[in-house]
Amino acid sequence: MTKKFKLLTRDTIKMVKTTALADKHDCSDVYVRCVLTGTRAARTPLAQNLLRDANEIVAIYQRRVNKEVDNKG
Repeated sequence: MTKKFKLLTRDTIKMVKTTALADKHDCSDVYVRCVLTGTRAARTPLAQNLLRDANEIVAIYQRRVNKEVDNKG
């Protein structure tokens, strides 16, 4: 059974340094981008790990933005 991961939008992909993820997981930047956009299905452990890490990065950015908005309001 594969886990369901949230695919990223173009805007959220911009938050993720695909080159850094590629280096971390020892794969190509193109492969990372394909997995994040859904061009390649996340059936392999590598693809699932890429999506998990990318979603964690986006969540961190979103928490940071929300915190900054709360502090201004």
